[in-house]
Amino acid sequence: MINSLSQTSRILWISIPTALLIICAGMMFWYNHEPDHFNTIEQANRHAEAHGHRVVTGYTTTSTIIETVDVLLNKRGGYMSNDIMPPWVFLDNVPNWEFGVLTQVRDITRAMRNDFSRSQTQSTEDVDLMQADPLFHYDSERWFPPDTEGRYRKAMESLEGYLTRLSSPTRPEAQFYARADNLTDWLSAAASTPLRRRQSHIRRRRIRRHCLCRPIISLHALCGSSGCDFPALVRLRV
Repeated sequence: MINSLSQTSRILWISIPTALLIICAGMMFWYNHEPDHFNTIEQANRHAEAHGHRVVTGYTTTSTIIETVDVLLNKRGGYMSNDIMPPWVFLDNVPNWEFGVLTQVRDITRAMRNDFSRSQTQSTEDVDLMQADPLFHYDSERWFPPDTEGRYRKAMESLEGYLTRLSSPTRPEAQFYARADNLTDWLSAAASTPLRRRQSHIRRRRIRRHCLCRPIISLHALCGSSGCDFPALVRLRV
């Protein structure tokens, strides 16, 4: 078939697919980048200054979650786990990283809803955390509307609402209880995450390389923020 084409047609027949492959490979190389860690205390202070908040107990942890999700959605190449077009569909490392980050965000948000924000298990749940928790548990690979990114951004807005009330002295309904049992329960859940997510991931889809050992930015950041919001407990453990 190619032999029957003119010289120009043969050149186009070969050069266009080759160019597309080169462009695709270049984009894959550019997008295959994991964001760096960030200083949680400095970031919390910048967030408080930008929004006119007071930095109170729980502020660093909550602002770290918000920043982590912002990085997840707005890093180089955006959110990739639900992309179905090349070159994003061919990427492996970054979607694995996203899965690990999202796992830690889900765990800490649920811990805040169930434990950190409540004095007792019988206490009323915080309205903003009640909205954020299920939104973060939305299907991470859904590509058709309603879109995954939109749900995660709504969850960020709910966390911002909780953070605003938490930092306000006139809104006592928003609380963050920095108790040892709350910290221990969350750290235990974080430690058990690899096994739980491995079992879940095997059932849901193909196994991805590294997918359960890549929540580095979120776990590193969230543990760092716990050192700020639970300083006495962390010093005691050390």
